[in-house]
Amino acid sequence: MKENFVDYTNDDKEHLEEFQKVIEVKDKLIKKQFIRIEALEYENAILSREKDALVCDINKLRFQLEMSQLKRHKDESGQE
Repeated sequence: MKENFVDYTNDDKEHLEEFQKVIEVKDKLIKKQFIRIEALEYENAILSREKDALVCDINKLRFQLEMSQLKRHKDESGQE
């Protein structure tokens, strides 16, 4: 029965160790970027809600201004 045994040379082992170190560094970088992306997505969600609330406030103020202008116009028209 033939065994599936690979005989690595020292040079192969060194290349493999270097490759594993590169993979570890890249994995750490990917994890760090993933954490940053999650933080940015969370911050973006908060800012989006704040923006929506501000737009709502602007619309309310615009409506109040229009109503005030209509009332003033009505008052001015009634005085003539």
